[in-house]
Amino acid sequence: MEVWKDIKGYEGIYQISNFGIVRNLVTNKIHKGNVNRYGYSRTKFGKKARLTHRVVAMSFIPNPENKPQVNHINGIKTDNRVENLEWCNSSENNKHAHIIGLKNQKGSKNNRSILSESDVYKIKYQRKNVLNKDVAIEFNIHENYVGCIKRNERWKHI
Repeated sequence: MEVWKDIKGYEGIYQISNFGIVRNLVTNKIHKGNVNRYGYSRTKFGKKARLTHRVVAMSFIPNPENKPQVNHINGIKTDNRVENLEWCNSSENNKHAHIIGLKNQKGSKNNRSILSESDVYKIKYQRKNVLNKDVAIEFNIHENYVGCIKRNERWKHI
């Protein structure tokens, strides 16, 4: 069952439902909002945009420990139903992201990775008798990192 509550600071003007839907009481219209560059739904209240999941959490979920972040339990950033949200701290949010696979930092799936799996394979198995310095220049990485790869301290999954 859908439940509506006034949004703090916008009482009598805007309401939000436990499904994450925003409505304007003055115009009697539902706000569709948009998705920001990070994938989160946001809605404009006058000139100010706010993240929808935070508005839902502040309106419906008690926060006795004063936790600063809101986690999407199923990992879908646009699913703003109250049952999909929980208050958390940064550490809890990061652990959850790793557990459900949103943050898989292994290998080339890490967005900061310079090397591909095939590059690492070449470094580990095809360049054993080449100086680390020469390999580092070829792949544009530090020579110490080449040594870590060869000793299986990095990229262990290959």
